[in-house]
Amino acid sequence: ESLGFRVHQYMSRRVFRLDPAHPVIAGLDDDNLRDWAASGTLLEPKPNYNVVAQFDFPRFGWRWGSRGTVTSAALEKPHYSGWRPLLECEFDLAYSPLMELDYLGGRITLCTLDLEDQASADPAAEKIARQLINHAATAPLARARPAKTLFVGPAASYGEFTTAGLVAEHVLAWPANPPADALLIIAPESAVPIAQAVAAAQRGARVFYLGNSDGENPVLPLKRIKNFFAPESLPTNPVFAGLSFSDLRLRTERDWRVFAPGNGVEADGLLFANSVGPGMVVAAQLMPGLLDTEEVPAFRFTRWRQTRAITQILANLGATFAADARIFNPSIQRLSLAGDWKFQLTAPLPLRDWRKQEQSYKDPGISPAATAAVASNFNDSTWTLAKIPGFHPSLNEQSGEFVARRIVNIPPEWNNQVLSLGTGRIKSSDTVFWNGQRIGSTDNEWNKPRLYRLPAHLVKAGPNVLAIRGFSPDYQGGIHGTSDELFLRPFDAKQQPAALYHADYREDFDYGDEPARYYRW
Repeated sequence: ESLGFRVHQYMSRRVFRLDPAHPVIAGLDDDNLRDWAASGTLLEPKPNYNVVAQFDFPRFGWRWGSRGTVTSAALEKPHYSGWRPLLECEFDLAYSPLMELDYLGGRITLCTLDLEDQASADPAAEKIARQLINHAATAPLARARPAKTLFVGPAASYGEFTTAGLVAEHVLAWPANPPADALLIIAPESAVPIAQAVAAAQRGARVFYLGNSDGENPVLPLKRIKNFFAPESLPTNPVFAGLSFSDLRLRTERDWRVFAPGNGVEADGLLFANSVGPGMVVAAQLMPGLLDTEEVPAFRFTRWRQTRAITQILANLGATFAADARIFNPSIQRLSLAGDWKFQLTAPLPLRDWRKQEQSYKDPGISPAATAAVASNFNDSTWTLAKIPGFHPSLNEQSGEFVARRIVNIPPEWNNQVLSLGTGRIKSSDTVFWNGQRIGSTDNEWNKPRLYRLPAHLVKAGPNVLAIRGFSPDYQGGIHGTSDELFLRPFDAKQQPAALYHADYREDFDYGDEPARYYRW
């Protein structure tokens, strides 16, 4: 997470190829990339989930055993960067355990396959390991970066790409004499005639036309396809390397404009590429801004995928994105607060059980014992450890007040920054303390994720004490929810490094933002 990738730790037992001819996976088919012979060791094979409630499920489903794993920590394919996936897996094929990045004059390969555990046990894993090392050592590097990248079009269109971190110079109109070794990105509103693009390409330029939803495309005639869903074939031109059906399909049928058949047209009219002398003209009928996510919330997935497809094509053409440099400047973006906490009932009450229609207790307020326990210098050495999130077993037998505590180590770069603090879902009332100072509270909300703000003057690098005083009015109290609802992260996104993921990838919207939200029954 210090590199900014979203990590899915589920132990995938199957992955799929994007480019079967790529040297790292050459000679292997999809069946070779499933159910490897040995067991992964990166993650605990049979976690103790401490599930005591019918609605307290682990976020990614139950993990029972680690045999056959291909990857234990797949990365979600970035939306805003030049990382090119070679394999993909998991829900919506949105994750990759093997990616590469052409950066400056070199290449970086990032592998999260379970090769250390599997290479000596499974021939396919050994083959990938050998080919991966050989590819890193001997493969020729990608085409040199363009001397200049120009975005041609109105400021509004350019603003969308600055959000994506594209490193480019903005010009409102086609330059009179574009540099010979330039990448020119043309917004639909510019309508640059194809003759000008071809002339620039003949001198070595690379020209990329963005999708056009209205009127005519300067490259080729457009035709409207009713109920378009996905192309039946993938593109083969190397400029489209890293794209798969997961990037090019809509999640619901829609009328869509595509290129009429012609030389260089691929993916059923979504893509076009043609070499012209030393240069190239490329176009893509991918238009993430057209997708109405209010009408179809699942279109948010499509918007992310199409955005990723556009940035992938641009990266293949030589564009650079601000997020590409994060691999060289890792910084902590989020601290998980899930795990072992110190836990104690500070004012227990006889159990009241809502299942028996018993009236719940009202919170009488913080007790003297809890007041002492939330102080930063309190000695909790005799308290028991509790896995949080999870309904605490002692609160199946008693109701009342409890306190949970843990040490949080703040990294130096967060010193004196405002932080967002997520403390999970707490049944039913809570008050949160940071180094003994009250941060905030919530009353009578048993299933609402808590989110508090830590003011900058309280955020100091090094160890800090986080304490939660809670009150359980009846059966099954404590801190529950999902692991990713307990976290610390900087509040101000402007202070963060360039984003790898789409701006609407929100954490407070359950339906569209959790690619692995389905439980594995």
